[in-house]
Amino acid sequence: MEHAINTSTGRPRGVRILFWVFIGILTALFFAAIFAVAVTLLWNWLMTDLFGLKSIDYFQAFGLVLLARLLVGGWHRGHRDSGHSPFDRMFGKKEVPRFHDVPNREAFRQFWDQEGREAFKSYLNSRKGETE
Repeated sequence: MEHAINTSTGRPRGVRILFWVFIGILTALFFAAIFAVAVTLLWNWLMTDLFGLKSIDYFQAFGLVLLARLLVGGWHRGHRDSGHSPFDRMFGKKEVPRFHDVPNREAFRQFWDQEGREAFKSYLNSRKGETE
C-alpha cells in the first residue's frame, strides 16, 4: 500500500495533516490564553466594582472563556452561507445570485447595460415616494 507523498517535502500526507491540526490547536489555545488575560483584567476591573463580585485568577478566566465559547459560539467555523443556521431552516434562506455565480457573464453584462440599469433606477425612484 503506497502512501501519498508530497514531492516537495517528502513527507506523507497524513503527517502534514496532523502537523496542521496540531498547529491549529496550538493557535486556538494561544488565542484563548490571550482572551483569558483580557477577561481577567476586565473582570477584576469592572465586575468587582459594579456588582461586588470577587476577583478571579487567570485559570478561572480561562475557564470562563471556554465556557462562553461552549455556551454561545460552539466549536464549528464557517457554515455561514451554507444554510446551517437554525434561522435559515426556520424561515428559509434567500439565495442571492452573485456575479461570480452567473454562468454566462458576457450575456449578464449585456442585459445589465441594456435593461438592468434602467430597471434598477426606476425601482429606486419608486422607493423614494415610500420613504418620504
